[in-house]
Parts: sequence; C-alpha cells; structure tokens
Amino acid sequence: MMSTISKELFSELKQRTVNCVNQPNDESIAALRQFVTKCDKHFINSLYQYSIFPLRLIISNLPKKQNNCEKTIESSVECLSLILQKSQINRFDIFADILSNLLHLIDDNSYTIDTEFTFKASEDLILSVIKCAKILIQNCDDCILGQVVSPAFSPQFGHAIHILLSSANKQKYHLIKSEAIETIDCLISKCQLSLNQDTLKTCPQDLIAYFLPGISINISQLISSDDKLNRKVINSSLTLLSNTVVFVFKSISCDTDIEYKKIDDMQVANAPEECERNGFHVIRDKKWLENTCDKLNIVFDKIISILISHQNWNVRQSLQTFVTHILTNCCPLFINRCLSSLIRVSLTYLSDDFEQISHESDVFLTKLSKTSASSDSSKSYLDLIEDQIYSYITSLPRIIRTCSERERITAIYLLYGYIKCLDTNGINYMLYSPQHKHKLFECFIDICQFDYIGIRLLELITYSDKAIHLSDEQLPHKWIRKDFTYLCDEKSVIALTKCCQLIGQRVESQVLTDYLVDVLRQSNMNSSVIFVTNQILSSVSANYADIEELLEQYVTNITTTLEDKSVENMNKDILRQCLLIEGLTCFLHLYDSDSSHNYLLKCIFPLLESVGASNLCIYQTSHRALTLVSQHFGYESISRLVVKNIDYLVNCICIHLKHFVDNQRVPIVIKVMLKFSTQDTLHLFTDIIDEIIVVIDCYHRKFVRNKNISENLENENEVISDNEEECDYREDDTSADEKTKVPFYVPLVEKICERCVHIISNPDPKVRLIVLDIIVDCLRILKPFEDHLLPMAHKLWSPLVERFTDKDVIVTKRSFACLRVMSEICGDFIRARTLKEVIPRILLFLRSQSLVSSGKDKGSAYRFTIAYQFQNDILCGIGSIAVNLGLSDKDLWPLIVDTMPYLHSHQPLPLQESAIAALTQMSKLDPNSVYYYLKMTFSTDSVISHENKSFPDLRFEGNKQEFSANVIKLLEYLSINSS
Repeated sequence: MMSTISKELFSELKQRTVNCVNQPNDESIAALRQFVTKCDKHFINSLYQYSIFPLRLIISNLPKKQNNCEKTIESSVECLSLILQKSQINRFDIFADILSNLLHLIDDNSYTIDTEFTFKASEDLILSVIKCAKILIQNCDDCILGQVVSPAFSPQFGHAIHILLSSANKQKYHLIKSEAIETIDCLISKCQLSLNQDTLKTCPQDLIAYFLPGISINISQLISSDDKLNRKVINSSLTLLSNTVVFVFKSISCDTDIEYKKIDDMQVANAPEECERNGFHVIRDKKWLENTCDKLNIVFDKIISILISHQNWNVRQSLQTFVTHILTNCCPLFINRCLSSLIRVSLTYLSDDFEQISHESDVFLTKLSKTSASSDSSKSYLDLIEDQIYSYITSLPRIIRTCSERERITAIYLLYGYIKCLDTNGINYMLYSPQHKHKLFECFIDICQFDYIGIRLLELITYSDKAIHLSDEQLPHKWIRKDFTYLCDEKSVIALTKCCQLIGQRVESQVLTDYLVDVLRQSNMNSSVIFVTNQILSSVSANYADIEELLEQYVTNITTTLEDKSVENMNKDILRQCLLIEGLTCFLHLYDSDSSHNYLLKCIFPLLESVGASNLCIYQTSHRALTLVSQHFGYESISRLVVKNIDYLVNCICIHLKHFVDNQRVPIVIKVMLKFSTQDTLHLFTDIIDEIIVVIDCYHRKFVRNKNISENLENENEVISDNEEECDYREDDTSADEKTKVPFYVPLVEKICERCVHIISNPDPKVRLIVLDIIVDCLRILKPFEDHLLPMAHKLWSPLVERFTDKDVIVTKRSFACLRVMSEICGDFIRARTLKEVIPRILLFLRSQSLVSSGKDKGSAYRFTIAYQFQNDILCGIGSIAVNLGLSDKDLWPLIVDTMPYLHSHQPLPLQESAIAALTQMSKLDPNSVYYYLKMTFSTDSVISHENKSFPDLRFEGNKQEFSANVIKLLEYLSINSS
C-alpha cells in the first residue's frame, strides 16, 4: 500500500507527465523537472519508467513534427538526465530505446530524408545529449549488461560508438569532445563488468576487439587534429585507448579461437553463429593478434610522436600513465609485439623536468625490468634496448637537424634513457665494439656542432692590463655562452651533457681515456670533440695517474695567441681555447690535497698565462677556472694560490726566460702573478726581473749589432760577445746595490729605467708607448728617493725629448703626459731644459693646429683624430706644467700668447674650455700678464685710468668680438680673485 504522501506525489507526477504529453513545451517540462528535483531518489527510482515516458516521446517524435523545437528537446534531455541520475535502469529495452533516441538526435544523417521538418542539433544540445547518454550508461543495472554485449545489440552498440567518435572528431567545443570520449570509455567499462554475469552468452572482448581499429584510428585523428587541443580531451582519449587495449589484450590465449568462455556447452555452439550473422565479432587468435599489434604500433607511434614533446606536464604524465597501464596489464604476447613502440615514452621521461613524471617512469622501468627478467615468455626490455640503441644513435643526428627545438630535447632525453637503462655491464659490453663506440661518439660530436658565424666571440676584446683588475663582482659566475648550430635551447645542451656524464660514470676509465686521447689527436683538437670530452671527464671515476696523458694533451694545446685569420677561424680558436681551459677544471675531482701538486705543476702556469689574454672570453674562462682550482684545493682566493706556489712559479718563469724565443708569453704570466701577489712576496720577483733585464739587454745588443752591420759591414768583428757584456751588467748592478742602502725595489726600478733609455726608440710604436708608461710608473716610485730620482731623470731626458718629434702623434701625446708627471715630481730640476727643448715644440704645434681646428663643428670627423686629442691634452696640461715649473713672467708670455687663439668662438667647444682652464692656471703665476693679453684681445673699455694721475693711461685696442664671451668669463674670474 502506498503511503498518503506517496499517493500525493504520484498524483502530482501523473498530472505533470500528462501535461508534458499533451503540451510538449518548455513550461510543462520545467514543471516536471522542478517536481523531480524536490523528490528523493527512492521515489523517482520506483517510478522512473513512468517519469521518463513523456520525455521519451518528446525526444523521439518532436523533431519529426515541429520546427524550431531544439530548446524544448534540450529541456527534455536535461530533465531526463536528472531522472536517470536518481534511477537504476533494470530493463534492457528501455536502456536500448533511450540510448538509440538520444544518439539519433546528434546523428547528422538522422533527419536528412525528411524535407518538411529540418533539425540540426546545436553544440549545447549535443553536449546535453552526450551527458545524458553517459548518465544512462553509468546507471544501468548489472542485470542487463549481458544483453548490452549480446550479438543482438551489437549493431546499436557499434552505432553508438560511431556517433560518439564522430562527435568527438567533428565538433570544435572541447567539452563535447571530452564528454563523448568519456561516454565511450564508460560503455567499455560496463562491458568489463559484464564478465561477471552468469548469463553471458558471448565474449565481450571479441565485441570490443571488433571496434578497436575504429576507436584507435579515431583517437589518433583526434589527437593529431589540433596542436592546441585541450589537455582534458587528450587525457580522456588516452584513457579510452589504454582501457580498450587492456580490455582486449589483458588475457588472451592463442591456442584456441575464443579465449574467454563463461558459457555452457550449448551456448558455445550458438554464440559464434549469431555473432557471425551480425558481423560484429573477431576471433582473437595468434594471427589476429600479430596483425592487430602491427597496426596498433602505427597508431601508438603517431600518438607518441605528437604528445611526447608536449609542453603541458599533465599531458606528458597522462602519456606515461597510458604506457604504464598497457604494458603492465596486457598479455606477454602483446607486450613483445608493442614494447618497442611504447617503451620509448618511459625512457624519454626519465629526464623529464617534472619530477613526478621522471619518478613514475623510473619506477615503472625498474618494475618492468624485474618482471621481464623473471618471465620466460617475454622479451627483456634490456635486450630490446641493446637491439635499438645502435640504430637510434645512427639516426639521431638527422633527427636533430630536422626537428623543432622541443623535439630535439625529447630526442636527446630518449638517448639518455637508452644509456641509463643499460647497466654498467651493458654499456661497457656495447662500447667494447669499436664500431658501436665510434658511432656513439660520432653521434655526440655531430649533435654539438658549434656556430662560428658572426663576431660575438671575436669582438669581446679587452686589454689584459685592464682585464686582470676586474673585480669578482664584474666577472660572470658561469662559463661563457656557447652557440650551437642545432641546439638553441639550453635544455638541449643540458640533456646532452647528462648523456655524456652518464657515459663517464659507467664506462671503464682506462678504455675511455685511451679512446678520448686518440679522438682528440685525430680531430686536431676540434671544439666539439673537446666539449664532449669535457662533459665525460667531469663525471669519470679514475685514478689521476690514468688520465695524465689526457691532461697533458689539454695543457700542451692551450695558447692565447690568436692568429690573423678569418672571423670564423678566429672564433674557432677562441672557443677551442675556452673549452680547453674549462676542460682543465673537469680533472679536478680526480685530485685531492695529497695529489694537488701533480695537478698544479701542470696546470697553474698555462692558466695564469690565459688570465693575461687580450680576449675577454679567454680571460673570463681562465679566471673562473683559477677560482675553481683555488676552491678545490682549499685556497681562499687566487692570490693565496699564487702566493703559496710562488717558488715553483718563479723557478718556472726563470727557466722559460732563458729560452725566451720559445716562450714569449712569459711576461704576461709575470704581470698576472704580480696582480695576484702580495707585497710581502714582491722580493721573490728579483730573480725574475734580473732575467727579464738580461733578455732585454740581449735583444737590444742584437738590435744594435744588426743596425751597425747594416750601416758598416766592416765593423762586424768589433762586436763584443753577449756573455761578456751580460757579466759586466750583473757586476755593475751588484756594486751599485752595495753602495746604497735603500728598499730592495729601488735598484730594480733603476735597472728598468736604464733599459727604458734604450728601448724608448724602438721602431714599434706600441713598444714606445709601453716604455713611456713604464717611465711614468718608475718616476712615481723613485719620488721619495731624490738621490736616485734626479740622475735617472737626467738619463731619461734626452730620449724623452726626442719623442716630441716622433712620427707617430700618439707617441708624442703620451710623451707629453710623461712630461706632466715629470714636472710634478722634479719640476725645478727640468725647468730650464723644458723651456729650451720642449716648450717651443709644443707651442709650435698649438699655433699650427689652431688654424686646422678652427671651424670644426660638433659633427666634424676632425674631433676623432689623434691631432685633436693631442691639442686638447696640451691645453689641459700646459697650465699645470707652467705651475709645476714655476715659470716667471717672460717665460710665461709665449704660453699665454699661443693659448689665446683657442678662445675664439670658432674653435671646438672642448678646446675653448681647455684653453680657459689653462689660462686660469697661468693666472696663478702672473695674473697681470694674463689680464693684459685678455684686454688686448677684447675690451669694452678702450682706456683705463689710475687713481693716481701720475700714472699714464692704458689704452687697449682689442675689439675681437669672436673672443668676447670667453675673455669676459676669464676677466670676471680675475676680478673676483684679485678682490
């Protein structure tokens, strides 16, 4: 007996269903939906057949009778979904009818014959229909599952899959795609549950196996249809395909025609005949399995090639889950046929950026290795890797050259997976074959070809004397960037580096180092070979004695001298040197504190030499390498490294200086050592400086000898032997040191200055410039020691004066700078000779050049000439020189006179400003003279009278308007300072 409440609810339900039948519109359907919403699940389930009856009529009939009824049908479908959610469908006929009518609505071919009423489902309706069909399948009772997979229902079953796959492929809306795929997956899941039914009359796997080609092909087309396909659609598609494959291939025996039989003998005889009449069945025997697996491999390869490089980590994780699910649950026969296509996903994802994916891949491969090792019927995936790795490394360079950057990363990740899964024995066994070993290294070298086009490396030039004074904050904290031809993304380079390091970890060190030495020699120290060798060495485990030959190969090829070649070849040289220097640090982990001297004896000298390189890339690389060496062996800094090994370095330099012809980069090493040394170690350089002086004397004597021979061949026999003179120099130096008690460095500076007297006339202008800089430094050092300073200034004076007539203006310019310093240090000593020998030459240059610079505006090319720079230097320094020399009135007048033309408004503005500064300096010595010459140039007052009438009037005729602005500015300065 129904309760009173139930009767009332049924009465209300009856009224609303009748209204829907009589008046199928939005209002009546909305009223029914409202009623269903407020009713509990138990009530609706008990009357679900009654509740859905009007909705079934509307869905099946309304599209044939009425146009523009889509909204009403959509409301009906949504209401039906609500009822099905609260119901358990236990009648197969109702299930089949509803599923058929629903899918009929979204079938493009359903209403093409009827021309009177046209019906085209919108995206919203299609989505509602698919969701309703999904709910229907989810809520069907287990008792009807046997009929769902029966041969009689097979056509409808296939039609449903076809329509859903068609909707997933044709519709653009991603929710439709994902819902359609999930609905098919739900239908197949119900087929799996049907295996538990006692009334089962056929094998569900045979039914799904029939539809497997269509499902797999459509999934492949869907995934490849759009590069920007929604990740939820991709995940759903992979889940569907993996579940379908696992369901069909999970348990299959090829000894019989039909593997799964859960029916009695009578049913076995009849089931295949019924299936054969409908045509929806397959016989899953060995031949079918082989053919199907071959076709599935094509689908797998296509899907994997598209998704394996996907940027979204969720998609990559779904692909790994897809592979894991199939290879874990399918039968061994299937795994043997499809392992090669699927395993590369897990091998690739061993290096994935997302840690969870790489971990899942690692766990799965470990499990697969154990499973395959214990199984007699399945082929070990390690055997498969050994079979495939050779062909893969052969094709990898071609793949790298032709694919996108993301695909390159994936391809290198796969190589890493191959190498990692081969254990130590496996990789060593493979590399015992010369062919395999050569092919693997050739693959690495082909991949990491460098790009030498452009001038990026060559343009980074710096002068070593400035470079070595860069602070640690100004230096990069990583190696220089390397441009590869094919590897544009840093991730590609890192992936390749990991492959090389893995080789270094697993291959026997002796075999590896011997091969690397041979490869380096045969390649003539090719940059790509060095790069690969560096990465392998950074992880190799060996005794340092085993790699000494390889280390020697690096050290002997390090040079910082760049030959004058094409830009591309010079870039090659720079990069090769940087890689060799980097390579020295790759040996560090093989040396400990006990064996540090073995490393430092070989490497510290070439590294210090490289720090003095003129190219910034080489300098930065060597500086970083020295920093790493210092840190590895426990030194606080590079300075501490140099100081602690100063004895060895000094001895090494002295030996090199004795053979200077073959070691002409030694001075660079000395300069770098001085930079990194401390004051308390300076005395250790005495021997070095003595050797340098010997070398200088030797070369100077040879120069003089050759010069004399060229002038007069008859005097050839009068030349003294080098050894005798060398001894004389040393004896004189010793006696000089004994006579005076001064700091040890003063005699050294004097020796250097004495050699500068001769070298300052060297034909090479670069040498003359360096000598002038040395003279400046020496004079500053000798300033506190006047007894040594003045004699040295006297010796230097004549050669210095000659430089003011040098054919190279830049040398004359530097000589003037040297004169300024000399005037500061010993101005009184050189006053007379400066006025007599230098000032006239300087003033002559100013007079002649003032005519040239006049009218040269801001855009003139003249402003970039050495002559202009020299002009500016003279005007900036002539005033301070006059002050330092303490010039009197008549000595100062020529300087004032020749500076005045530069107050002209047509002169370049920087020269005008420098002239004002010079006259301002001169006014400190004689303001009256400066005032007089200014007034004679331009004056607003023609006559100036004194208060005392006994003095005559002063008359000025200066009326040069072009000078007015600068003259007035100086007169104002003089008037302020006089008051």
